[in-house]
Amino acid sequence: FSLAEADEPAAALPPLAEAADLFAAGAGGSGADMFAAQNLGLQAIARLRLGETAAAADLAERAVARQRALGNAWGLSQALDVLGEARLRQGNAAAAREVHVEAARVALAEDDRWHLARALVG
Repeated sequence: FSLAEADEPAAALPPLAEAADLFAAGAGGSGADMFAAQNLGLQAIARLRLGETAAAADLAERAVARQRALGNAWGLSQALDVLGEARLRQGNAAAAREVHVEAARVALAEDDRWHLARALVG
């Protein structure tokens, strides 16, 4: 299941919120921080698909911070991609470009062709 391709992003938000609550409560064991960071990114994608760009940008910024703290390059590149798209939709092309350039650098360093392509298209 890919939230980015989901037909009904609004339907994805309640289970994502429930999962976020579980992670905050300590569920998920040693991977809880990673899952929580990914969850923020998925919520950002859903909000972006719903046209809620301010909420999407906020969630994406939080996802970027968490992924950066975890040292998770794959998740960081994904979160940066979502943040760049949110910035573009907010009409801030300069900020979008800056974020997408960082996403491309992270993806390139990791030889992550999928996220590199997304960043370059962004």
